[in-house]
Amino acid sequence: MGVWLSKEGVSPEVGMGATEVFWSDKRPCTIVEVCSDRCIIVRRCSASKAPNSEPYDQQWDIKEVPDNPHIKVTLRNNGKWVVVGKSKDAGSYFYIGERRMYYDYSF
Repeated sequence: MGVWLSKEGVSPEVGMGATEVFWSDKRPCTIVEVCSDRCIIVRRCSASKAPNSEPYDQQWDIKEVPDNPHIKVTLRNNGKWVVVGKSKDAGSYFYIGERRMYYDYSF
């Protein structure tokens, strides 16, 4: 599995961070259940601009949102973690082992 899809040597664990990647944008998530070595359940976190940050600064306050819906994600044979029901070649996938937020202001 490529380093860009999972931190090297990391296996999914409950409470671990994950990042949903949409082209250049990224959304923070948390792993809430490990169903198997190829299936996890994640929940999106909230992200708001950090106080006193500049308009295009990528400083974010990330918080858990226990009431957010759960999303089932599976590891595909191309090495990508993808939402169940979506194509393995879908434009979005999950990076396991790190919780990040990034908004690409260039679009």
